[in-house]
Amino acid sequence: MKRLTALVTTFTLFAATQTFAATEITARQAANLASGEFAVVTVDHNVTSVSEALPEIRQMADARGARHFQIIKMYEPEGNGLLHVSAALYRN
Repeated sequence: MKRLTALVTTFTLFAATQTFAATEITARQAANLASGEFAVVTVDHNVTSVSEALPEIRQMADARGARHFQIIKMYEPEGNGLLHVSAALYRN
């Protein structure tokens, strides 16, 4: 019985974290949520593509209670191939 309880608890926690993970949205979707924007986060170290930055952006969004994020800025400040990637966070 204890194993079943532990299994159900583990599954429930896993499902809860998957349900509430922040998702990337498009500019069109963001326009509909503009009133819900509450923060901007930036990954500015050791990334060479947006896809490398997404896990960290998603983690920062989740930590701040965001449901969605939109990549709003990418730039290469020093010409060394490393990018800074910024994302707007949305609650609703």
